[in-house]
Amino acid sequence: MSETAPNEEKGNSTPPPEPKAVVRRNRRWSTVWVVPLVALVLAGWLVWQHYSEKGVLVHVRFETAESIVSGKTEIRCRSVRIGVVESVDLSPDLQSVVVDIRVNPENEQLLRDGARFWVVRPRVSPSDVSGLGTLITGSYIELDPGDGTRMVHHFTGLEQPPVTKSSVPGLRLTLVADNPGSLVAGSPIYFRGFEVGRIERRSFDINVRRTILDVFIREQYASLVHENTAFWNTSGIDVSAGAEGFRVRTPSLQAMMAGGASFAVPEGKSPGKQATNGTSYRLYPDEESTRQQDFNPDRKCLVFFDQSIRGLKKGAPVEFRGIPFGRVVEISLRHGTADDKRIPVVIEVDPGILLQNESDARADRDALFAKAVREGLRARLGTGSLLTGALFVDVDFILMRLRQNSRAWVNIRCCPAIPPGSCSSKKRSMPSSPRSTPCPSRTRCRSSAPQRMKSPRPWPKPGPWWMRPKNCSQPTQPRT
Repeated sequence: MSETAPNEEKGNSTPPPEPKAVVRRNRRWSTVWVVPLVALVLAGWLVWQHYSEKGVLVHVRFETAESIVSGKTEIRCRSVRIGVVESVDLSPDLQSVVVDIRVNPENEQLLRDGARFWVVRPRVSPSDVSGLGTLITGSYIELDPGDGTRMVHHFTGLEQPPVTKSSVPGLRLTLVADNPGSLVAGSPIYFRGFEVGRIERRSFDINVRRTILDVFIREQYASLVHENTAFWNTSGIDVSAGAEGFRVRTPSLQAMMAGGASFAVPEGKSPGKQATNGTSYRLYPDEESTRQQDFNPDRKCLVFFDQSIRGLKKGAPVEFRGIPFGRVVEISLRHGTADDKRIPVVIEVDPGILLQNESDARADRDALFAKAVREGLRARLGTGSLLTGALFVDVDFILMRLRQNSRAWVNIRCCPAIPPGSCSSKKRSMPSSPRSTPCPSRTRCRSSAPQRMKSPRPWPKPGPWWMRPKNCSQPTQPRT
């Protein structure tokens, strides 16, 4: 009590303030968080590096997975490894296989539109032997880069390797053939017996029903192909027998085994402009056909023959004084009548052969043919070969009267024929038969040279039958 009293007597004093805590935030990074942050960054970099180095995935479809092993089969471009097969699976429709290929990232620019894939394995064919090195190293998939600009990741692989790669410079043409024979992919293309190219692919166009051949000509020989160049088949041994006799054509040994084709500009024609990529040409069956490519029989004519036509076949030639004038297209009795016992033969002719100057080129072909018949154009059968007995139709101008006229018969113009035993103005080397029918009248046998008919022609002395006059038999001597 004695101690507190003096304090109370001094006056009313305020109590001292209570102490307060001051909170201050620490802005410094703690070293504890450095380790997890570094680990997170390192993990992200490793993941990015893994996927970036893994490359792009490409899907290629093949018919079979022969010689393809996942994780082992390599992908090469010009023999340089650019990837590996990652997996091989069946397609959903079970008609093919899908090969997943992992391509290195630095080679991703090769996967452009137009790229081609095929399996390189040992292959042996009549025209080529390839892939023998894979017997030791194993099969691999070859990539031929495309020339497009768009990146593609789905492709359809080739079952057969291309003969030439798309990157190889040269001239690429198309041949259209009715019957290509033994020509296949890889068959050589010759120019005067020297190989200048190859056939890349053979396919059949069902719309035109012809065989399409893709041809590659090397760049240094591309200038040999022009607008008027003709291609023909030189494969195999060609043995033919017809009105011209027997003909045997033998190419080189390589062409006999692998087939082949040749080309040249036909004699007498200008080369024309130089060929460009994609130009299409017709493939002729032989070289002889290229010389007749300007021959275009476009008029049908009906000829009636009184004698037998044994030996005359479809396709037999029709000649005008040794010049090709047409061909036989049909032999049928349906063009005749019931009371006509003659044999009708339909031929195709080119009346343009009869043109004598360029001013007649614009004349009507039908009118030109009708005029020729009025002036004495007649047809007859001739023997083309004694060995085969083949016949052909010989056409010439004969000055004699016949009962046939140049008239239309079922939309086909009719050409008169010479009956058996009639004399003609044209002399042929083929001997006449010793039993030939005598001329119906000496006055009706007229020659192309009228002056010879002014005086009667004396009969020749008896002699062998081949020395007797054409189609006129020697008179028989009266028996005693």
